[in-house]
This record gives sequence, C-alpha cells and structure tokens, in this order.
Amino acid sequence: MFAVGCNGPMDDRQFCVKQQMASEAAFPTVQQTDEQRERFIASCVAGMPAKHANGEYERSVNCFDRNISGKGRATEEFLAYKRCESGR
Repeated sequence: MFAVGCNGPMDDRQFCVKQQMASEAAFPTVQQTDEQRERFIASCVAGMPAKHANGEYERSVNCFDRNISGKGRATEEFLAYKRCESGR
C-alpha cells in the first residue's frame, strides 16, 4: 500500500520509518539501538493492514503532514501529531 502525503507517495515501511525518525527527533535523550528501531518499524508495518482497513492510516498520514514540518520544535510537533492521530 502507498500513502499519499508526507511529501509524496510512500509505502507502509517508509511511513513507519518516518514515524520512528520523528519520535527520535522529538526525544533525542532516549537512546535506541538499531535493533529497537527495527522492532518498532516491524511492529508498525505489521499493524498497517488493520490501520488501512479501519481508516486510521489515512488519518495518521494527514496528521503527520499537518504537524511534522521539521521547521518547529520537534517535541511539540511530534506531540501535536500524536494528539491529532488519537483524535484529541
């Protein structure tokens, strides 16, 4: 599946990698190993079929596009994205 958004089409894995990168930028003092990153991404990708089926994926991509610009404070942008994604 490909997402429309996030500056162009991307597959599920690419979107999960972008989420991981945004999380790390938002919380730079939380150190993660390559194994932890890959586990997060694999878990994210595994959950994508359900998110596509129930409409969460499109909302998540839209929230990401609206809130993660890389031009503001990473923590504030990430938290705004997560609030949007959860519907708050």
